[in-house]
Amino acid sequence: MGVRESIHVDIHVNTSDEQLVVPYCQVGEEDDKTLCYSRAHLEVAGKEGWRPVGLRYRETVLGDLLQRSQEIAPNSGHDFTFVFSKNVFAVERRQRLRVVFDAWHDNQSMNAGVQVIKLTSRVFSCP
Repeated sequence: MGVRESIHVDIHVNTSDEQLVVPYCQVGEEDDKTLCYSRAHLEVAGKEGWRPVGLRYRETVLGDLLQRSQEIAPNSGHDFTFVFSKNVFAVERRQRLRVVFDAWHDNQSMNAGVQVIKLTSRVFSCP
Protein backbone atom coordinates (compact mmCIF):
# COMPACT_ATOMS: atom_id res chain seq x y z
CA MET A 1 0.00 0.00 0.00
CA GLY A 2 2.97 2.32 0.27
CA VAL A 3 3.65 5.11 2.71
CA ARG A 4 0.76 6.19 4.91
CA GLU A 5 0.79 9.95 5.08
CA SER A 6 -1.33 11.22 7.94
CA ILE A 7 -3.38 14.37 7.60
CA HIS A 8 -4.02 16.27 10.83
CA VAL A 9 -7.10 18.49 11.13
CA ASP A 10 -7.02 20.95 14.02
CA ILE A 11 -10.43 21.53 15.61
CA HIS A 12 -11.21 24.14 18.23
CA VAL A 13 -14.41 23.64 20.25
CA ASN A 14 -15.97 26.67 21.94
CA THR A 15 -18.70 26.39 24.55
CA SER A 16 -21.49 28.82 25.33
CA ASP A 17 -23.21 28.92 28.71
CA GLU A 18 -23.14 25.12 29.15
CA GLN A 19 -20.20 22.76 29.47
CA LEU A 20 -19.49 20.10 26.86
CA VAL A 21 -17.84 16.71 27.17
CA VAL A 22 -15.93 15.45 24.12
CA PRO A 23 -14.47 11.93 23.95
CA TYR A 24 -10.93 11.57 22.62
CA CYS A 25 -8.26 8.92 22.26
CA GLN A 26 -4.76 9.67 23.52
CA VAL A 27 -2.24 9.32 20.73
CA GLY A 28 0.84 11.37 21.49
CA GLU A 29 1.81 13.86 24.12
CA GLU A 30 -0.36 14.46 27.19
CA ASP A 31 -1.91 17.57 25.60
CA ASP A 32 -2.60 15.82 22.26
CA LYS A 33 -6.30 14.98 22.21
CA THR A 34 -7.18 13.09 19.03
CA LEU A 35 -10.84 12.45 18.23
CA CYS A 36 -11.72 8.73 18.26
CA TYR A 37 -12.92 7.06 15.05
CA SER A 38 -15.81 5.51 16.99
CA ARG A 39 -17.10 9.01 17.89
CA ALA A 40 -16.05 11.02 14.81
CA HIS A 41 -16.13 10.63 11.05
CA LEU A 42 -15.25 12.46 7.84
CA GLU A 43 -17.90 13.81 5.49
CA VAL A 44 -17.48 14.95 1.89
CA ALA A 45 -19.52 17.63 0.10
CA GLY A 46 -21.35 16.39 -2.96
CA LYS A 47 -24.09 17.50 -5.33
CA GLU A 48 -26.73 16.21 -2.89
CA GLY A 49 -25.17 17.60 0.29
CA TRP A 50 -22.82 16.08 2.85
CA ARG A 51 -22.27 12.32 3.05
CA PRO A 52 -19.95 10.12 5.14
CA VAL A 53 -16.62 9.19 3.56
CA GLY A 54 -16.09 5.48 3.09
CA LEU A 55 -12.95 3.44 3.52
CA ARG A 56 -10.73 2.91 0.49
CA TYR A 57 -10.49 -0.86 1.08
CA ARG A 58 -13.25 -3.12 2.32
CA GLU A 59 -10.81 -5.09 4.45
CA THR A 60 -9.82 -2.05 6.53
CA VAL A 61 -10.74 -2.08 10.20
CA LEU A 62 -10.44 1.13 12.23
CA GLY A 63 -9.49 0.83 15.86
CA ASP A 64 -9.34 3.25 18.75
CA LEU A 65 -7.01 3.53 21.67
CA LEU A 66 -8.30 3.97 25.18
CA GLN A 67 -11.15 6.49 25.11
CA ARG A 68 -11.10 9.37 27.57
CA SER A 69 -13.24 12.47 27.91
CA GLN A 70 -12.44 16.16 28.02
CA GLU A 71 -14.79 18.43 29.92
CA ILE A 72 -14.90 21.92 28.45
CA ALA A 73 -16.12 24.52 30.93
CA PRO A 74 -18.87 27.00 29.98
CA ASN A 75 -17.69 30.00 27.96
CA SER A 76 -14.32 28.49 27.14
CA GLY A 77 -12.72 26.28 24.50
CA HIS A 78 -10.42 23.36 23.85
CA ASP A 79 -8.34 22.03 20.93
CA PHE A 80 -8.60 18.58 19.38
CA THR A 81 -7.11 16.86 16.34
CA PHE A 82 -8.64 14.45 13.84
CA VAL A 83 -6.08 12.31 12.01
CA PHE A 84 -6.71 10.41 8.78
CA SER A 85 -4.89 9.02 5.76
CA LYS A 86 -5.90 9.19 2.10
CA ASN A 87 -4.60 5.61 1.86
CA VAL A 88 -7.32 4.50 4.32
CA PHE A 89 -10.24 6.83 3.57
CA ALA A 90 -11.70 7.17 0.06
CA VAL A 91 -10.97 10.87 -0.41
CA GLU A 92 -9.30 12.73 -3.23
CA ARG A 93 -7.29 15.90 -3.45
CA ARG A 94 -9.31 19.14 -3.37
CA GLN A 95 -12.54 17.52 -2.15
CA ARG A 96 -14.40 19.61 0.42
CA LEU A 97 -14.37 17.76 3.74
CA ARG A 98 -15.47 18.25 7.33
CA VAL A 99 -15.27 16.25 10.54
CA VAL A 100 -18.48 15.40 12.41
CA PHE A 101 -18.02 14.35 16.02
CA ASP A 102 -20.03 13.64 19.15
CA ALA A 103 -20.29 15.67 22.34
CA TRP A 104 -22.50 15.65 25.41
CA HIS A 105 -23.36 18.04 28.22
CA ASP A 106 -22.05 15.66 30.90
CA ASN A 107 -20.20 12.38 31.41
CA GLN A 108 -23.33 10.55 32.58
CA SER A 109 -25.11 11.26 29.25
CA MET A 110 -21.99 10.25 27.34
CA ASN A 111 -21.63 6.97 29.23
CA ALA A 112 -25.33 6.20 28.72
CA GLY A 113 -25.17 7.21 25.04
CA VAL A 114 -28.12 9.58 25.33
CA GLN A 115 -28.66 13.19 24.26
CA VAL A 116 -25.74 13.22 21.85
CA ILE A 117 -24.80 16.55 20.29
CA LYS A 118 -23.32 16.42 16.76
CA LEU A 119 -20.61 19.03 16.18
CA THR A 120 -18.85 19.81 12.90
CA SER A 121 -15.44 21.19 12.11
CA ARG A 122 -14.79 23.95 9.66
CA VAL A 123 -14.87 22.88 6.02
CA PHE A 124 -11.43 22.19 4.54
CA SER A 125 -9.99 21.11 1.22
CA CYS A 126 -8.34 17.69 1.10
CA PRO A 127 -4.63 18.20 0.52
